[in-house]
Amino acid sequence: MPRKLKPVLWTEERIREELRRMDRITGLRGAELPITFTRNHRCLGSFYVEERKFAFSLYWFDDPEWPEAEARDIIRHEYAHYMNLERNGLRNHGPEWEACCREVGATPCARYRSLEWRFRFYELNGTPDRENTGDHAPDEGGTK
Repeated sequence: MPRKLKPVLWTEERIREELRRMDRITGLRGAELPITFTRNHRCLGSFYVEERKFAFSLYWFDDPEWPEAEARDIIRHEYAHYMNLERNGLRNHGPEWEACCREVGATPCARYRSLEWRFRFYELNGTPDRENTGDHAPDEGGTK
């Protein structure tokens, strides 16, 4: 009999716990920023510069089969955008952002790279191309 997966519930508080952990590393206060949720399956997470808030997709974060490590990496990726803005005044995926990623334990890449889950992403969103490969943040309104 197949083993049933225990659902990982990514509540706002659980995400804030991860943000607080990174705040302890960086000395910043990202856990105090607003968090919103979407149902978007194309955008896993975002840090919105103008609104100074995080957004995460419940489509992915509510999926009990989505690995916890993947969710944590998305949270850390978006935190690195916040951190890069606070420390460097920058809002891109440049070398300063990559350094922020390494400091908080995020994979320093601009696009979602998990092979297993990328296939599922492509099934939902169509064939990948250079402009649509699963960015963590959207082109409009997010960190880009």
